[in-house]
Amino acid sequence: MEAQRRFGNNVPDFQIPCKATARIGEAVSSEIGRWERIEEPEAGCAVLMALSPEMPEVVQHFGVYVGGGRFLHTLEKTGSILSSAHDGFWKLKIRGFYRWIG
Repeated sequence: MEAQRRFGNNVPDFQIPCKATARIGEAVSSEIGRWERIEEPEAGCAVLMALSPEMPEVVQHFGVYVGGGRFLHTLEKTGSILSSAHDGFWKLKIRGFYRWIG
């Protein structure tokens, strides 16, 4: 949320544990009308990812694209990190880029 705020977007907060993948997927589905899918990432857009091998199409991980092919996201064991959207691992997990339209 803080990263989105720094790009001028006031997005809602969801108090959902990071391991509650089904609940996260439901929350994403309920909010999708407030986001516009874009083909090419732009600074400040959300990066939606599916990490669960059991649910490869259910989005349950998010990042914020910061430019230069990189996005900021948080992992439980590493904290907040910058990753490359072109990295083989992440490229396969990304399900889309979305611009906040409120």
